[in-house]
Amino acid sequence: MIYKDVYIVLHNVLSPQKLIDFVSTCVSFGVTNIILSKVGGSAAQLGIGEAFKIALKYNAKIIVLPDLLDIKTIFSYPIFFIVQKEYAKEEINIEEIYQNYLEYKGIIFIFGGLEPGFSRKELEMGKSFHVGLGNDVPTIALLSVVLYLIKNKFKN
Repeated sequence: MIYKDVYIVLHNVLSPQKLIDFVSTCVSFGVTNIILSKVGGSAAQLGIGEAFKIALKYNAKIIVLPDLLDIKTIFSYPIFFIVQKEYAKEEINIEEIYQNYLEYKGIIFIFGGLEPGFSRKELEMGKSFHVGLGNDVPTIALLSVVLYLIKNKFKN
Protein backbone atom coordinates (compact mmCIF):
# COMPACT_ATOMS: atom_id res chain seq x y z
CA MET A 1 0.00 0.00 0.00
CA ILE A 2 1.50 3.33 -1.10
CA TYR A 3 0.06 5.47 1.69
CA LYS A 4 0.38 3.17 4.71
CA ASP A 5 1.01 5.35 7.77
CA VAL A 6 0.96 8.52 5.69
CA TYR A 7 -1.36 11.05 7.34
CA ILE A 8 -2.70 13.99 5.38
CA VAL A 9 -3.98 16.91 7.46
CA LEU A 10 -6.18 19.88 6.65
CA HIS A 11 -5.77 22.49 9.36
CA ASN A 12 -7.89 25.55 10.12
CA VAL A 13 -10.65 25.35 7.52
CA LEU A 14 -13.93 27.25 7.42
CA SER A 15 -15.16 26.37 3.92
CA PRO A 16 -17.22 23.19 3.61
CA GLN A 17 -16.39 22.98 -0.10
CA LYS A 18 -12.65 23.16 0.54
CA LEU A 19 -12.96 20.43 3.16
CA ILE A 20 -14.98 18.20 0.81
CA ASP A 21 -12.58 18.83 -2.09
CA PHE A 22 -9.62 18.06 0.18
CA VAL A 23 -11.05 14.72 1.30
CA SER A 24 -12.16 13.85 -2.26
CA THR A 25 -8.67 14.55 -3.57
CA CYS A 26 -7.07 12.45 -0.84
CA VAL A 27 -9.24 9.42 -1.50
CA SER A 28 -8.84 9.76 -5.28
CA PHE A 29 -5.09 9.26 -4.73
CA GLY A 30 -5.73 6.31 -2.39
CA VAL A 31 -5.01 8.06 0.91
CA THR A 32 -6.71 6.26 3.79
CA ASN A 33 -5.56 8.40 6.77
CA ILE A 34 -7.01 11.90 6.82
CA ILE A 35 -6.93 14.29 9.77
CA LEU A 36 -9.05 17.41 10.03
CA SER A 37 -7.75 19.90 12.57
CA LYS A 38 -9.37 23.11 13.83
CA VAL A 39 -12.47 22.87 11.65
CA GLY A 40 -14.81 25.80 12.19
CA GLY A 41 -17.85 27.61 10.88
CA SER A 42 -19.86 26.02 8.11
CA ALA A 43 -17.07 23.52 7.43
CA ALA A 44 -17.75 22.05 10.87
CA GLN A 45 -21.51 22.15 10.42
CA LEU A 46 -21.85 21.02 6.82
CA GLY A 47 -18.50 19.76 5.57
CA ILE A 48 -17.58 17.12 8.13
CA GLY A 49 -20.69 15.02 7.48
CA GLU A 50 -20.05 15.01 3.73
CA ALA A 51 -16.36 14.29 4.29
CA PHE A 52 -17.23 11.24 6.40
CA LYS A 53 -19.57 9.96 3.67
CA ILE A 54 -16.79 10.23 1.09
CA ALA A 55 -14.29 8.55 3.41
CA LEU A 56 -16.66 5.66 4.16
CA LYS A 57 -17.31 5.12 0.47
CA TYR A 58 -13.56 4.74 -0.18
CA ASN A 59 -12.67 2.88 3.01
CA ALA A 60 -10.64 5.79 4.41
CA LYS A 61 -10.64 7.00 7.98
CA ILE A 62 -11.02 10.56 9.15
CA ILE A 63 -9.78 11.80 12.49
CA VAL A 64 -11.09 15.17 13.70
CA LEU A 65 -8.93 16.98 16.27
CA PRO A 66 -9.18 20.41 17.90
CA ASP A 67 -5.70 21.64 16.97
CA LEU A 68 -2.23 20.77 15.67
CA LEU A 69 -0.82 20.24 19.14
CA ASP A 70 -3.12 17.23 19.46
CA ILE A 71 -1.55 15.71 16.36
CA LYS A 72 1.92 16.23 17.80
CA THR A 73 0.96 14.56 21.10
CA ILE A 74 -0.80 11.58 19.49
CA PHE A 75 1.63 10.74 16.68
CA SER A 76 5.40 10.46 16.81
CA TYR A 77 5.88 10.79 13.06
CA PRO A 78 7.79 13.66 11.44
CA ILE A 79 5.59 16.59 10.43
CA PHE A 80 5.96 18.45 7.16
CA PHE A 81 4.02 21.61 6.44
CA ILE A 82 3.26 22.32 2.81
CA VAL A 83 2.98 26.07 2.40
CA GLN A 84 3.06 28.81 -0.19
CA LYS A 85 6.46 29.60 -1.66
CA GLU A 86 6.70 32.90 0.25
CA TYR A 87 6.51 31.10 3.62
CA ALA A 88 9.14 28.37 3.12
CA LYS A 89 12.78 28.59 2.17
CA GLU A 90 13.06 25.04 0.87
CA GLU A 91 11.38 23.33 -2.04
CA ILE A 92 9.93 19.93 -1.24
CA ASN A 93 12.62 17.25 -1.09
CA ILE A 94 10.83 13.99 -1.74
CA GLU A 95 13.97 11.94 -1.07
CA GLU A 96 14.35 13.47 2.42
CA ILE A 97 10.67 12.89 3.08
CA TYR A 98 10.94 9.27 1.95
CA GLN A 99 13.96 8.65 4.20
CA ASN A 100 12.02 10.10 7.16
CA TYR A 101 9.10 7.86 6.30
CA LEU A 102 11.32 4.79 6.27
CA GLU A 103 13.07 5.75 9.51
CA TYR A 104 9.95 6.62 11.51
CA LYS A 105 7.57 4.17 9.78
CA GLY A 106 5.15 7.00 9.07
CA ILE A 107 4.85 10.66 8.15
CA ILE A 108 2.42 13.59 8.43
CA PHE A 109 1.75 16.29 5.84
CA ILE A 110 -0.18 19.37 6.95
CA PHE A 111 -1.96 21.76 4.61
CA GLY A 112 -3.55 25.06 5.63
CA GLY A 113 -7.22 25.73 5.09
CA LEU A 114 -6.85 29.52 5.37
CA GLU A 115 -4.17 31.97 4.30
CA PRO A 116 -1.43 32.35 5.34
CA GLY A 117 -2.11 28.91 6.76
CA PHE A 118 -0.07 28.60 9.93
CA SER A 119 1.29 30.67 12.79
CA ARG A 120 5.03 30.74 13.53
CA LYS A 121 4.44 28.64 16.62
CA GLU A 122 2.59 26.00 14.58
CA LEU A 123 5.35 25.89 11.96
CA GLU A 124 7.90 25.16 14.70
CA MET A 125 6.26 21.74 15.17
CA GLY A 126 7.75 20.46 11.93
CA LYS A 127 9.56 21.38 8.74
CA SER A 128 8.10 23.60 6.01
CA PHE A 129 8.34 23.04 2.27
CA HIS A 130 6.87 24.69 -0.79
CA VAL A 131 6.25 22.84 -4.06
CA GLY A 132 8.20 25.15 -6.37
CA LEU A 133 5.20 26.88 -7.87
CA GLY A 134 4.36 30.57 -7.56
CA ASN A 135 2.47 32.09 -4.67
CA ASP A 136 -1.30 31.91 -4.23
CA VAL A 137 -1.51 28.26 -5.23
CA PRO A 138 -4.79 26.84 -3.84
CA THR A 139 -4.61 24.24 -1.10
CA ILE A 140 -6.14 21.52 -3.26
CA ALA A 141 -3.52 22.13 -5.97
CA LEU A 142 -0.71 21.89 -3.39
CA LEU A 143 -2.26 18.69 -2.08
CA SER A 144 -2.46 17.19 -5.58
CA VAL A 145 1.18 17.97 -6.35
CA VAL A 146 2.41 16.48 -3.07
CA LEU A 147 0.26 13.35 -3.38
CA TYR A 148 1.50 12.84 -6.93
CA LEU A 149 5.13 13.12 -5.77
CA ILE A 150 4.51 10.71 -2.90
CA LYS A 151 2.72 8.24 -5.13
CA ASN A 152 5.65 8.13 -7.54
CA LYS A 153 8.30 7.86 -4.80
CA PHE A 154 6.58 5.54 -2.31
CA LYS A 155 5.26 2.90 -4.68
CA ASN A 156 6.99 -0.42 -4.25
